[in-house]
Amino acid sequence: MEKNSILSSNGGELQLPVGFRFRPTDEELILYYLKPKVHSLPLPAAFIPQIHEIFQSHPSNLPGDVKQRRYFFCRRKWDYSKTCRSRINYISDESGYWKEVGKEKAISVNVAPRTSFIVGIKKTFVLYEGKHTKTSWFLHEYRILPSQIPTASTTNCENWVAYRVNQRKRNGRAQKNVGEDGGVMEMSVENTIEFGCPPLASPLCSSNEEEA
Repeated sequence: MEKNSILSSNGGELQLPVGFRFRPTDEELILYYLKPKVHSLPLPAAFIPQIHEIFQSHPSNLPGDVKQRRYFFCRRKWDYSKTCRSRINYISDESGYWKEVGKEKAISVNVAPRTSFIVGIKKTFVLYEGKHTKTSWFLHEYRILPSQIPTASTTNCENWVAYRVNQRKRNGRAQKNVGEDGGVMEMSVENTIEFGCPPLASPLCSSNEEEA
């Protein structure tokens, strides 16, 4: 409770004071926010808003400060088991589209030398405007492993995914986007082995000094 004393509330959403940023690692986002959301369990804090659809909106029109990393929950609408082709998601006003880039990444937690546990999967999308003009907007999609989602007939689990949207700096220096997070291994998902995951220290927030 002492940690939460620095937080203020505005319309039910928690806000951090000036100088602090909500920047969980990929592992923390999956373990402490997405997985509890899927299992209808309490979250550490109400920092991640829930939206109906993310791909049909331009990122500048999404809630939050466009200069910062923004996180969202959205219900999963894609059947990952039926196809491996690249996903292209058009914005509703036809001003552009989100295109999947690169390989899926298995998000892992290192628990000992040469020992890690896979806890989720990340996909990355880039926004193209007009017909083929690549922008500096990136969207990262996080989902937990299918084996961690019991069938709806036996549980109250819901098909939630988490998203992180941010814009690269114009000089080409990324705000730590693709492949920057610790504990991320690039590999084909079908070649990974699924494991359980150990508990980690619960994250809260970070200051400006930690990341550029």
